[in-house]
Amino acid sequence: MNGLQEVETRKYTKPPQMPGLPALGSALELMRSPLAFFVRGYHELGSVYRVRAANRDLYVLAGRQANLFMTQKGDGVLHSHELFGDFARELETEIFLVAMDGAPHRHLRGEMRDGYAREAYMRYLPEMGALIQNTARAWRVGETIPATRMLQRLVSRQLSQAIANFDAEPYFDALSVFLNTIMNAAVLKTWPRIMLKNPRYVRAKRRVMDMAREILRRHREEPVAGRAPDLIDDLLHATTIDGKPLSEAALIAATVGPMIAGIDTAANTLSFLLYSLLKNPDVLARVQSEAQRVPAAEYPTFAELKAMRALHGAALETLRLYPVAFAVPRMSVAEFEFDGYVVPKNQEVFVASGVTHYLPEFFPEPYQFDIDRYDAPRQEQRKAGVFVPYGLGAHTCLGAGMAELIIMFTTAMLLRTVELTLAPSDYVLRVRNMPLPRPDNRFGLRVMALKNGGAQ
Repeated sequence: MNGLQEVETRKYTKPPQMPGLPALGSALELMRSPLAFFVRGYHELGSVYRVRAANRDLYVLAGRQANLFMTQKGDGVLHSHELFGDFARELETEIFLVAMDGAPHRHLRGEMRDGYAREAYMRYLPEMGALIQNTARAWRVGETIPATRMLQRLVSRQLSQAIANFDAEPYFDALSVFLNTIMNAAVLKTWPRIMLKNPRYVRAKRRVMDMAREILRRHREEPVAGRAPDLIDDLLHATTIDGKPLSEAALIAATVGPMIAGIDTAANTLSFLLYSLLKNPDVLARVQSEAQRVPAAEYPTFAELKAMRALHGAALETLRLYPVAFAVPRMSVAEFEFDGYVVPKNQEVFVASGVTHYLPEFFPEPYQFDIDRYDAPRQEQRKAGVFVPYGLGAHTCLGAGMAELIIMFTTAMLLRTVELTLAPSDYVLRVRNMPLPRPDNRFGLRVMALKNGGAQ
């Protein structure tokens, strides 16, 4: 058989399949440690392979070429509507950013871009700094704080301030139940759909919708004069691609979207970052030194945060080791070829974008927490397609800049305000997917001392 015949034969041969258990296939491993599972599959089977997870048959594309394919060509053949459409329908609209594709999606992203930009957060830096410090100063020395839950609450409040000039604190528990249930039951389908009828979820959904309606009411009744316009103001003036105003259901969905997204993205990354700093005292000392250089009566500006190379490196290294968007789930809308194999139409596909974060050819000693990877001359993240913590393609996180700013600013302010240690002191990270990766519930922070420094 000549080379051309080998390629043609391979094209019409199914990719190799990961071995698994009878009936369940690889479902358990995929639920417990999905990124590690994808990395193992790449090393054992290559850049494209099949996975059976209970009653689901998946194709996995992994490695740098898969990331480049998704960035350059993927949006033409891999769509999100088929997977996120149930989420949108649960919100009673088809106009929901994560569930849209093509030109309508690009148009709506453009309408919302300014409201998601880091500048929307920067205008509230004094208020955000005071919120973080007041939260930390309410802790008692010797107290153990449930880390991830606290950070989720803190991020939720910051996000609602930045995008809506609103404090979502009274709605946090409802937002958390709503997000967890709808992601597991309507998107990931790891829970039965009947969970969307669960009374606890129904109550949470009603309260989240009430919050969105209250935010929209305030913005309609209170003119922009005297304050900077925010995402909600932009939404009230936004149109669909055919020039029609957004429906009330679409406005509610777009108001809720960024708040629930932050609970499981920026907050989880903050949890991993604080864990990594406390596990690496030498790195913690460098980051603390940078944070303390800002005069005690002031909050760090964006320029000062950018100059904190150790903090920036620690944030990037956390995003590399613990990417919350470690894979891009899509449905193929056309048959296409990747690395010699044909992916059929109507096939559920995971582009395992985070696999490259653990490949030593791009990141030497990939399991080591090394914050100096990102500075000259190394700059290991610069090669296209290898560092992709915010997703790929047209659906790359619209709020990535704001999220990175929240992560760095919150970390700097906490380290300026309070001295923390791990609780328990010998805690070793265990990652749970609920639905996105986060430290398990044993991860706590013990308050050792409150510091006098920091703006008042």
